Amino acid sequence: SGFERISKVLKVKLDSSPSGVIINTEIAIKLVSRIDVMILELQKKIVDDIEYMTGLNVLGVNITVKSMVK
Repeated sequence: SGFERISKVLKVKLDSSPSGVIINTEIAIKLVSRIDVMILELQKKIVDDIEYMTGLNVLGVNITVKSMVK
């Protein structure tokens, strides 16, 4: 939520370990010119939000873009 370039979140999977969590997600995005920049911004936002709201250590965020819509 709060990231207008995401059309839909298709799947989210959390892998937890004693040292933290790894977040794997699949998304559909709105067509953008620089997908790499958008994904980096999204990864940072997810890490910041999850660590702030839960206090969990986020070890990684893996994002798979499954589709693009206009």
